[in-house]
Amino acid sequence: PAYLFHENIRGDDASYLAHTFTIALDGDLDYCNEVNFDKKGCETGIGRTAPPHPIGTGIVHTPIVKLFSFIDRLQNHPVLKDRHLYIGSWSFLGLFFSVTCCFIFGLLFLINAIESFTLAIPRWLILLMVSSYGVPYYIFQRFTMSHGPEFLVLAIIFWCSIKLYTAKGQWKYLLIFLLTVAIGLSYLIRPANINVIF
Repeated sequence: PAYLFHENIRGDDASYLAHTFTIALDGDLDYCNEVNFDKKGCETGIGRTAPPHPIGTGIVHTPIVKLFSFIDRLQNHPVLKDRHLYIGSWSFLGLFFSVTCCFIFGLLFLINAIESFTLAIPRWLILLMVSSYGVPYYIFQRFTMSHGPEFLVLAIIFWCSIKLYTAKGQWKYLLIFLLTVAIGLSYLIRPANINVIF
């Protein structure tokens, strides 16, 4: 993935990276030292003190990036103080790993949901359908974008909806809880996902 070595992340990519790093590395929502801002201070030039993009991607990536950041802490990597020095950090590699996990688990949820139908759709065809609409580019190339977490959350929503149809007892309540959390996360990742429930 070329973005592992891209030193000048800007725009959408920088916003999502800033959300992830401020939660995972700092444990706060202070964006003064994040990549989407000039090194001079908190202002972006347009009067914002936080990234304009939703925070959901950062929430989804935080557990894995936090784990990878422990290695950065052991090595005292400069990314811990200056986010512009993310190249070569374990935290940045953790972001790539997290996006890849989102894709793989999303694919597993999707395959399981589709196989619940009586239609016999081969797995290779499901993989072909998923890879034909551009998601792999944003997973393996521009992994700093929100497509990986969004794919996972939408796959969980689809899976829960299918499984809820035949669920009984306590399992039904667990599915309702998971579906509610997934719908909430989908709005935090991309507010346009409000269309998911209609």
